[in-house]
Amino acid sequence: MRSLVRAAHEPEEPRATDRGDRRRSRNEIRLLSGPGHVTDKLKRAFGSFSIELRNRGVDAEWRVLPDDVAGDLHARALFDDDAAWELPPLNSLYRGTVDSIRLSKIPRQPFEQAWGSAAAMSLAAVDVKPPEPV
Repeated sequence: MRSLVRAAHEPEEPRATDRGDRRRSRNEIRLLSGPGHVTDKLKRAFGSFSIELRNRGVDAEWRVLPDDVAGDLHARALFDDDAAWELPPLNSLYRGTVDSIRLSKIPRQPFEQAWGSAAAMSLAAVDVKPPEPV
């Protein structure tokens, strides 16, 4: 599993066109991934990122699934309250070779189930494995 991302935001002020039955939005970003690239550097960077977001009223949380659970999910997706988008691999973003981020019909349910599972650990609680000798 690469990662599934769910992001939701709340408008600063309700608009007159907002319907009363609209689902309640949240100010949060949730990241879910396998353990493959978890390093001390990544944990520190995410800690700084989450503090910066919290200062702006947005909660950020990253949970990590063990390999045996993460292997059942293999997607890079961004969800908000109403839609899903497929994201390109990060190495494509780094190289600047990204051609598009597409709307998707990827189901949200597997992400929500994995997020709420007992196997999902907070990024801070994940032990970083030392690099494999070459």
